[in-house]
Amino acid sequence: MTCDYTFYGINDKTTMTAPQDAMQFGKALQQVLHKIQHVNPTLGPVYLSKINIADGFYRIWLKASDVPKLGVLLSSREGEEALAGLPLTLPMGWKESPPWFCAATETIADLANTQLCT
Repeated sequence: MTCDYTFYGINDKTTMTAPQDAMQFGKALQQVLHKIQHVNPTLGPVYLSKINIADGFYRIWLKASDVPKLGVLLSSREGEEALAGLPLTLPMGWKESPPWFCAATETIADLANTQLCT
């Protein structure tokens, strides 16, 4: 489910704590070409791998204390009990999800590159 957190006012009340400089869109090709150009030739040929991180927001957990803050009421039919949705992972539609997701994936890439290049 995708929730529009602007409707609930959550985005307006969210304190921005995610690292905004992690939002580095459109630079992947330049980063790959730079790495290839500056590779240590004694390590052998360059091999590339593409990892699909589709739906990646759903793989990064929220702190337990943040879960209730992002809860939403789900619409119900007449006569049905109202339900609440509580996200356990970064939800789509929350303005802090993209920078936290970018920070996490950049950190993972840095750790992987450190392991592979040493």
